[in-house]
Amino acid sequence: MPPPPDANDRRIGLLIALLVAAGVLLMSLMGMGLLALELAGLPAFAKVTEHIFLVVLAMLVLFGVVAALVTWFYYHRTVMAAVVAEAQAELVQQEASRQQVRAEIPAHWRRLCDLLAGRTILIDSSIWTDRFHDHLLSVLLEACDATGQPVTMSGQQFDALSFQINDATVREDRRAAARQALTWIERFQERNAIRMLDVQLEPGRSSGENLQLMRYGLELAASENVLIITADRDLRIRLRALASNVAGGSPRLRVALTEDRELSSAYLLYQELGQRDSYQRLVGHEPVVS
Repeated sequence: MPPPPDANDRRIGLLIALLVAAGVLLMSLMGMGLLALELAGLPAFAKVTEHIFLVVLAMLVLFGVVAALVTWFYYHRTVMAAVVAEAQAELVQQEASRQQVRAEIPAHWRRLCDLLAGRTILIDSSIWTDRFHDHLLSVLLEACDATGQPVTMSGQQFDALSFQINDATVREDRRAAARQALTWIERFQERNAIRMLDVQLEPGRSSGENLQLMRYGLELAASENVLIITADRDLRIRLRALASNVAGGSPRLRVALTEDRELSSAYLLYQELGQRDSYQRLVGHEPVVS
């Protein structure tokens, strides 16, 4: 969208319009003079005036072409200058925004670590299996490693994921998602960032991942602080309602959605942790290459 005309644009436009109007007026006067000479019976003067008229007409056409070219070049330069200035201003604004975000990264990291500290951490299976949450799992892995607070997973939840891989009746996309979940679980294991309870040698089949997660979380909340990380708002509503009865209304159970303040900055932290200097500043040790 072109910028609005400034004072110089208006002056140049007015000057060109006046010159064109003057040329048209001059041509009109010469035309009327030529007609008057013809009517007066002065052909010699009319012939001279006709030549002058044609010369002036040619000059007026030439002037119009030059004026149009000058106007186009000036307008093009003005528009391009405005576009360049707007792009530069946008780049400056984006850089200032990035600097502000980077300045807030340590605060995001502290909020995440405070959220995890002193709580038994349970992660909904939909987080483990959805690649959309890979950045969140990456950040949680580093935060668990930095705080020494591991994720807890029951054998039943692990069995439910493992069963999907080996069940031929399960769709291939869900089997692939379950394989992705086990890859993440193994990464957490390698960093001692997960403790797995009641895992059996032979896998069993769970009656339902969310149902099992709710029961397990409520059982733990009776004696310890529990954090459940999920993307399922319905699950949080149910857990809060049940916790108010089972846990006597105590604040031992906290259910955090991925869109909550403490977790919504995970992607920013994920980008920051990808840089070695920022990683050492936040976590305090060299990143482990997986």
